[in-house]
Amino acid sequence: MVAGQPENAAMLGHLLTAAGILNSELDDHPNSLEMLRRANVAFLAQGDEIKANMVLNDLANELLFAGRREEAHRLLLRCVDNHRLWGTNELSYALDTLAQSHAMRGEVDEARACWLEAARPVIRDDQPMEGAMLLKGLAWCAAVRGRPETALRVHYCVDHILHELGGRYSEPSTRAKSRVFRGDGPSYRT
Repeated sequence: MVAGQPENAAMLGHLLTAAGILNSELDDHPNSLEMLRRANVAFLAQGDEIKANMVLNDLANELLFAGRREEAHRLLLRCVDNHRLWGTNELSYALDTLAQSHAMRGEVDEARACWLEAARPVIRDDQPMEGAMLLKGLAWCAAVRGRPETALRVHYCVDHILHELGGRYSEPSTRAKSRVFRGDGPSYRT
Protein backbone atom coordinates (compact mmCIF):
# COMPACT_ATOMS: atom_id res chain seq x y z
CA MET A 1 0.00 0.00 0.00
CA VAL A 2 1.26 3.47 -0.93
CA ALA A 3 0.31 4.85 2.49
CA GLY A 4 2.67 2.39 4.19
CA GLN A 5 5.76 3.56 2.30
CA PRO A 6 8.26 5.34 4.61
CA GLU A 7 8.57 8.29 2.21
CA ASN A 8 4.82 8.90 2.57
CA ALA A 9 4.76 8.98 6.38
CA ALA A 10 3.94 12.69 6.49
CA MET A 11 0.96 12.10 4.20
CA LEU A 12 -0.31 8.96 5.94
CA GLY A 13 -3.45 10.55 7.40
CA HIS A 14 -4.36 12.16 4.09
CA LEU A 15 -3.80 8.96 2.11
CA LEU A 16 -5.85 6.90 4.55
CA THR A 17 -8.64 9.48 4.48
CA ALA A 18 -8.69 9.38 0.68
CA ALA A 19 -8.77 5.57 0.79
CA GLY A 20 -11.64 5.70 3.29
CA ILE A 21 -13.68 8.07 1.14
CA LEU A 22 -12.98 6.03 -2.01
CA ASN A 23 -14.03 2.81 -0.27
CA SER A 24 -17.21 4.52 0.88
CA GLU A 25 -18.04 5.62 -2.67
CA LEU A 26 -17.45 2.02 -3.78
CA ASP A 27 -19.88 0.84 -1.07
CA ASP A 28 -17.10 -0.98 0.76
CA HIS A 29 -18.09 0.43 4.11
CA PRO A 30 -16.15 -1.98 6.36
CA ASN A 31 -12.87 -1.03 4.64
CA SER A 32 -13.88 2.61 4.68
CA LEU A 33 -14.39 2.45 8.44
CA GLU A 34 -10.99 0.83 8.90
CA MET A 35 -9.18 3.38 6.71
CA LEU A 36 -10.88 6.32 8.44
CA ARG A 37 -10.07 4.95 11.91
CA ARG A 38 -6.43 4.58 10.85
CA ALA A 39 -6.45 8.11 9.39
CA ASN A 40 -7.73 9.50 12.67
CA VAL A 41 -4.96 7.71 14.57
CA ALA A 42 -2.35 8.91 12.07
CA PHE A 43 -3.39 12.55 12.41
CA LEU A 44 -3.41 12.28 16.20
CA ALA A 45 0.07 10.71 16.11
CA GLN A 46 1.24 13.72 14.08
CA GLY A 47 -0.35 16.07 16.62
CA ASP A 48 -2.92 17.38 14.13
CA GLU A 49 -6.08 17.38 16.22
CA ILE A 50 -8.03 19.49 13.72
CA LYS A 51 -7.55 17.05 10.85
CA ALA A 52 -8.21 14.13 13.19
CA ASN A 53 -11.46 15.83 14.15
CA MET A 54 -12.40 16.34 10.49
CA VAL A 55 -11.94 12.60 9.94
CA LEU A 56 -14.32 11.95 12.85
CA ASN A 57 -17.11 13.44 10.74
CA ASP A 58 -16.33 11.06 7.87
CA LEU A 59 -16.06 8.17 10.30
CA ALA A 60 -19.41 9.05 11.89
CA ASN A 61 -20.99 9.22 8.42
CA GLU A 62 -19.80 5.67 7.76
CA LEU A 63 -21.13 4.54 11.13
CA LEU A 64 -24.52 5.98 10.18
CA PHE A 65 -24.44 3.99 6.94
CA ALA A 66 -23.58 0.91 9.00
CA GLY A 67 -26.58 1.48 11.27
CA ARG A 68 -24.38 2.21 14.29
CA ARG A 69 -26.33 5.33 15.15
CA GLU A 70 -25.47 5.76 18.83
CA GLU A 71 -21.73 5.43 18.24
CA ALA A 72 -21.97 7.87 15.34
CA HIS A 73 -24.01 10.33 17.39
CA ARG A 74 -21.46 10.35 20.22
CA LEU A 75 -18.64 10.95 17.74
CA LEU A 76 -20.57 13.76 16.07
CA LEU A 77 -21.32 15.54 19.33
CA ARG A 78 -17.60 15.46 20.14
CA CYS A 79 -16.69 16.53 16.61
CA VAL A 80 -19.09 19.51 16.62
CA ASP A 81 -17.93 20.59 20.09
CA ASN A 82 -14.30 20.49 18.92
CA HIS A 83 -15.05 22.52 15.79
CA ARG A 84 -16.85 25.12 17.90
CA LEU A 85 -14.00 25.22 20.42
CA TRP A 86 -11.33 25.65 17.74
CA GLY A 87 -13.43 27.92 15.50
CA THR A 88 -12.75 25.87 12.36
CA ASN A 89 -14.51 26.43 9.05
CA GLU A 90 -15.50 22.75 8.95
CA LEU A 91 -18.28 23.18 11.50
CA SER A 92 -21.08 23.28 8.91
CA TYR A 93 -20.13 19.84 7.55
CA ALA A 94 -20.15 18.30 11.02
CA LEU A 95 -23.46 20.03 11.83
CA ASP A 96 -24.98 18.59 8.64
CA THR A 97 -23.94 15.07 9.63
CA LEU A 98 -25.13 15.64 13.21
CA ALA A 99 -28.48 16.83 11.81
CA GLN A 100 -28.76 13.58 9.84
CA SER A 101 -27.99 11.66 13.01
CA HIS A 102 -30.72 13.55 14.87
CA ALA A 103 -33.13 12.86 12.00
CA MET A 104 -32.40 9.14 12.13
CA ARG A 105 -33.12 9.22 15.86
CA GLY A 106 -36.46 10.94 15.22
CA GLU A 107 -35.24 14.21 16.76
CA VAL A 108 -36.69 16.52 14.14
CA ASP A 109 -36.35 19.80 16.04
CA GLU A 110 -32.71 19.10 16.87
CA ALA A 111 -32.01 18.17 13.24
CA ARG A 112 -33.67 21.38 12.04
CA ALA A 113 -31.61 23.47 14.50
CA CYS A 114 -28.37 21.89 13.24
CA TRP A 115 -29.26 22.45 9.58
CA LEU A 116 -30.20 26.08 10.28
CA GLU A 117 -26.94 26.69 12.16
CA ALA A 118 -24.94 25.02 9.39
CA ALA A 119 -26.61 27.25 6.79
CA ARG A 120 -25.12 30.52 8.09
CA PRO A 121 -21.50 29.98 6.94
CA VAL A 122 -22.62 28.12 3.81
CA ILE A 123 -24.72 31.07 2.69
CA ARG A 124 -22.03 33.56 3.72
CA ASP A 125 -19.36 31.70 1.75
CA ASP A 126 -21.62 31.11 -1.30
CA GLN A 127 -21.47 27.31 -1.35
CA PRO A 128 -24.46 26.27 -3.50
CA MET A 129 -23.96 22.48 -3.35
CA GLU A 130 -23.65 22.48 0.42
CA GLY A 131 -26.59 24.88 0.63
CA ALA A 132 -28.72 22.53 -1.44
CA MET A 133 -28.00 19.65 0.92
CA LEU A 134 -28.94 21.72 3.95
CA LEU A 135 -32.16 22.78 2.22
CA LYS A 136 -32.88 19.12 1.52
CA GLY A 137 -32.66 18.42 5.23
CA LEU A 138 -34.89 21.36 6.06
CA ALA A 139 -37.43 20.14 3.47
CA TRP A 140 -37.45 16.78 5.23
CA CYS A 141 -38.07 18.53 8.57
CA ALA A 142 -40.99 20.46 7.09
CA ALA A 143 -42.46 17.24 5.69
CA VAL A 144 -42.33 15.32 8.94
CA ARG A 145 -43.66 18.33 10.86
CA GLY A 146 -46.80 18.19 8.70
CA ARG A 147 -45.97 21.03 6.31
CA PRO A 148 -45.97 19.25 2.93
CA GLU A 149 -46.43 22.40 0.83
CA THR A 150 -43.34 24.00 2.39
CA ALA A 151 -41.44 20.74 2.05
CA LEU A 152 -42.28 20.44 -1.64
CA ARG A 153 -41.36 24.06 -2.38
CA VAL A 154 -38.01 23.70 -0.66
CA HIS A 155 -37.42 20.30 -2.27
CA TYR A 156 -38.11 21.85 -5.68
CA CYS A 157 -35.42 24.47 -4.96
CA VAL A 158 -32.98 21.70 -4.06
CA ASP A 159 -33.74 19.82 -7.28
CA HIS A 160 -33.30 23.00 -9.29
CA ILE A 161 -29.97 23.85 -7.64
CA LEU A 162 -28.66 20.30 -8.11
CA HIS A 163 -29.77 20.29 -11.75
CA GLU A 164 -28.02 23.62 -12.35
CA LEU A 165 -24.84 22.36 -10.69
CA GLY A 166 -24.98 18.98 -12.41
CA GLY A 167 -24.43 17.32 -9.05
CA ARG A 168 -25.71 14.58 -6.81
CA TYR A 169 -25.18 13.89 -3.16
CA SER A 170 -25.42 10.67 -1.21
CA GLU A 171 -26.12 10.68 2.49
CA PRO A 172 -27.31 8.13 5.01
CA SER A 173 -30.71 9.71 5.56
CA THR A 174 -31.65 9.95 1.86
CA ARG A 175 -33.68 6.73 2.00
CA ALA A 176 -35.61 7.93 5.04
CA LYS A 177 -36.22 11.34 3.45
CA SER A 178 -37.47 9.71 0.26
CA ARG A 179 -40.00 7.64 2.23
CA VAL A 180 -41.36 10.79 3.86
CA PHE A 181 -41.76 12.59 0.53
CA ARG A 182 -43.58 9.54 -0.87
CA GLY A 183 -45.84 9.56 2.17
CA ASP A 184 -44.83 6.25 3.75
CA GLY A 185 -42.37 7.66 6.31
CA PRO A 186 -42.85 8.86 9.87
CA SER A 187 -45.19 11.72 10.65
CA TYR A 188 -44.40 14.46 13.12
CA ARG A 189 -46.72 17.30 14.00
CA THR A 190 -46.24 20.21 16.38
